[in-house]
Amino acid sequence: MAVLTEEQTMLRDMAREWGDNESPVTAFRRLRNAAPAEGFDVNAWGDMGQMGWGGIVVPEAHGGSEFGYLSLGMVIEQLGRTLVAHPLGSTGPAATAIVLGDSDAAKSEWLPRIASGEAVATLAIDEGPLHGGAIGTRVEDGRLTGTKAFVAEGDSAAAFVVAAADGLYLVAGDEGVTRSTRRMADARSHAEVRFDKAPATRLGGTDLTAKIVDHATALVTAEMLGLAEQAFATTNDYLKTRVQFGQQLSTFQALQHRMAKMLTELELMRSVVEGALEAIDARRSDLSQSVSLAKAVAGDTLRLVSREMIQLHGGIGMTDEHDAGFYMKRAAVLEAMWGNAAFHRERFAQLAGAISACAATSASTGRIDPSAIPSIIVPAKRRAIRLERSTIAVRTIAGRPDSAVVRSSGARSANCTSSSVAIVLDSRCQWLPPVSSASRCASLIVSKLRR
Repeated sequence: MAVLTEEQTMLRDMAREWGDNESPVTAFRRLRNAAPAEGFDVNAWGDMGQMGWGGIVVPEAHGGSEFGYLSLGMVIEQLGRTLVAHPLGSTGPAATAIVLGDSDAAKSEWLPRIASGEAVATLAIDEGPLHGGAIGTRVEDGRLTGTKAFVAEGDSAAAFVVAAADGLYLVAGDEGVTRSTRRMADARSHAEVRFDKAPATRLGGTDLTAKIVDHATALVTAEMLGLAEQAFATTNDYLKTRVQFGQQLSTFQALQHRMAKMLTELELMRSVVEGALEAIDARRSDLSQSVSLAKAVAGDTLRLVSREMIQLHGGIGMTDEHDAGFYMKRAAVLEAMWGNAAFHRERFAQLAGAISACAATSASTGRIDPSAIPSIIVPAKRRAIRLERSTIAVRTIAGRPDSAVVRSSGARSANCTSSSVAIVLDSRCQWLPPVSSASRCASLIVSKLRR
């Protein structure tokens, strides 16, 4: 766990107390039923602005506290426990984009308003249903044209930080901007936003776009952590009070095992989520890897816990009267936001120095064809490594003396099947399970190749 300062501890405890007392899950249920156009409680957002939460990552010179992303992530985590609908996850990265951007005028105009909660700013990045697709938005003569899909808080945002083909731009939410509300399972604000020659201020290049998306992804994992923690706690309390067959459900060993598995996964999730937030504040060079690791683990863990919450509650968990469905629906949206677990596992592999390679598959079985296992990059000093019933031959790559190509013959051992592939790390063999299908070639490499 992260080591918190006294100020961070006070901030976390204040957010937890405010969420429990002022915006419990019952408040979200009322919001869901009322369906306001903003997608969140405007009065609650005003309270957050007065408490200074909108300015946690805004510099003090512009009215913020500059507490950093670990602090903002802790607030979002605590609010996630009670499903508080708020725009903090959008305004934080948008504010950072303005801070890191090239426009001093934009900083003076927007940062004080964001810090006070007067204005909501959000990111408009993706143009299709999946994250990571091509960006077709263009800017000509200071006018931006394009369409962005599934923009969080897009219904009420006063400013948009928009990704174009050549970088990141700031667009006010009035001239040339058209919004179309999308109704999603989580009952939050997600809009399709169209920009038709909207006046745009350049903030930076594509490198800034990638950095801001990493910041936004890390904050999403913080909310996912809050959801998962509360879903686990609620389920644990239920098992301790529900009596079946004359005894509490918590006394059944099979259910104890399921709860124990979730608890261990939650501890791992907290470690990687806090690690990603700390990487932002420390400006570490492995930020993107830390974020992808956190999002992949968070996606898998929240999916597990939210579904187990419904299953272990039994029939009542399937009803709208119970809160379990709210957690599962929000979990489904957050898992897809900024790339799902599979996307980030592949991204981590690429960032870690491995090759993303496609494997030929059998149309009949949908499994990897071992004869088409691709090459894998490893340090060139290893010429050959013999595995159980399998030999991996190594040859150097022309022009790349520090690397070599590995090809496996008959990748088969006691620990893998013929549809698996091995990677060699520091003279150790790690096996990857089958991950491909006949309809999609998949990345086979998931670990960093150490030298």
